[in-house]
Amino acid sequence: MNFFHKLLSGMVAATILCGVAGCRRHGGAAREPQAYVTFAQMQKRIFQKHLPAKGIVHPIDSAVISAQTEGMLVNMNIVEGDYAKAGDVLFCTDRSNLEALVSIRKDEVEILEAVVERAKIKAETAELTFRQLERDYERERKLREANVNSQAGFEAVETAFRKATLDITDTKIDVIKSQAQLQKARSALDTALRDLEHTMYKAPYDCVVTERFVNPNEYVTPGQKILKIENHDRLQIICRIEGSHYDEVAVGRTRAEIFVNGQSVCSGIVTFKAPSVEPENQMFKLKIAIPKNTTITCGAPCDVKLILLEKEAWGIPGNALQTVDDHHATAFIAQEDGTALRVQVTTGIVDGAFTEVLNTQELRGCVFVTSGQEGLEDGMTIGVRQ
Repeated sequence: MNFFHKLLSGMVAATILCGVAGCRRHGGAAREPQAYVTFAQMQKRIFQKHLPAKGIVHPIDSAVISAQTEGMLVNMNIVEGDYAKAGDVLFCTDRSNLEALVSIRKDEVEILEAVVERAKIKAETAELTFRQLERDYERERKLREANVNSQAGFEAVETAFRKATLDITDTKIDVIKSQAQLQKARSALDTALRDLEHTMYKAPYDCVVTERFVNPNEYVTPGQKILKIENHDRLQIICRIEGSHYDEVAVGRTRAEIFVNGQSVCSGIVTFKAPSVEPENQMFKLKIAIPKNTTITCGAPCDVKLILLEKEAWGIPGNALQTVDDHHATAFIAQEDGTALRVQVTTGIVDGAFTEVLNTQELRGCVFVTSGQEGLEDGMTIGVRQ
């Protein structure tokens, strides 16, 4: 019969706790208990190293939408608190002036396209004329060297040839100039079309309007703030942690439990860790993604429990320990002869009511006193507290 069965059957303390491996043993006759206590053995369980923090719920996606063109605000029927689907029109600015400008720019492009085409034809004609006069000039030059033709005839052909040389250069320059003007006109048309497109502002994602800076029919200028939007379907917790824990947090691996008003609402994963610790306050920023459809309000404060480490290990109830320092404590164990013995315990993670025991080889199988240690000393006989 093991120790706990003996306790439950009401056997005297001198005969309890038999067969405890690895503990100090003493023989002796049964004595009246000098202290009544409760007991517990080591248990294998999952230990988590936690780090508490305070955080605020923020949207992952948020934006301030500003006007990109000037004009009167029209078709702005949305107010603060309204929801919009991705692609919905949020507001427009007046298009009439830009539509007229686009029409002008298109006409300018058409005219310059014709100018470029005409310049190319003139250049091709000048090229043909140059080639013909080049042949005539070579023929007349040879004839003049042979003293066959007149000097006046030769000079007339030479003059025409030199003019053709200048003409071909001028026409090529005209083509280059007209093409540059056409490119400039096309760029102006692209800008006008883009500005016209920017008179209509659509929601980039499912969102809620959280702030409206202007009213319908107001005149706005480029860069002026119009609306602030947030996506409340994609939320995250932003919190700041002491810099001493920087290396213990891993993006994509460290889990966190989120609590609101003391109630657990969800768990998430760390998605961002600041690249460095802030020197002013020795803190660093974390972001924790919240699962979709979690019932939590954007902007609300919350408590965060970061799980820095999780492992299976041996542990005992924390009330069995009397702390010496951060990782050392003492505890009483029950010996086979019904007496108490103080032992050294090397501690690890404290997780709720349990503390991890690191020197398990020395203490495996021991039965620990968990209450009634007040005034307890080595060698005192102990009994089961009812």
